Amino acid sequence: MKCLQGECDEWCDFVGSNKVTNEMKIEVKTAIALPWLHQASKEQISVRVLVDGEKNKVVFVEAGKDFADVLLSFLTLPLGTIARLVNKESNVHKVSFGGLSSLYKSVVNIEEEHFWTDTCIEMLLQPRNPMENYCQNLKLNIDDTENKVLCVPELDMHSF
Repeated sequence: MKCLQGECDEWCDFVGSNKVTNEMKIEVKTAIALPWLHQASKEQISVRVLVDGEKNKVVFVEAGKDFADVLLSFLTLPLGTIARLVNKESNVHKVSFGGLSSLYKSVVNIEEEHFWTDTCIEMLLQPRNPMENYCQNLKLNIDDTENKVLCVPELDMHSF
């Protein structure tokens, strides 16, 4: 049994001879990994991975708050944003997301006359993330939707 990248610690005592402990520093280079993103970052997120060497399977992962925040932020993404990001060219190959990708392409190609305004199309193709302010501060933010601020003038609560 050997530990990859780093020194053995208490994990090595707990791991059997057919398992490997691997501590990885994930360097987040968004400009390279996800070419459509506008931000470039050299942040690092530490992740410890326990791998069963015989079965070549991950048994356990230990990560900090940053990794958990990024992972859980994916749940806040609207489906339209996911479809748009998946539909874009990547440096590996073009990916499709089943029927969702087909639906997204249909909305992209539909004539504007079928909608009341251009804003209706924009709402479907670039939906707002309700957690966008929080997600902007993550070490890795894959949502490339432009931030918009909605200003509402003071409303008189007595008038309807």
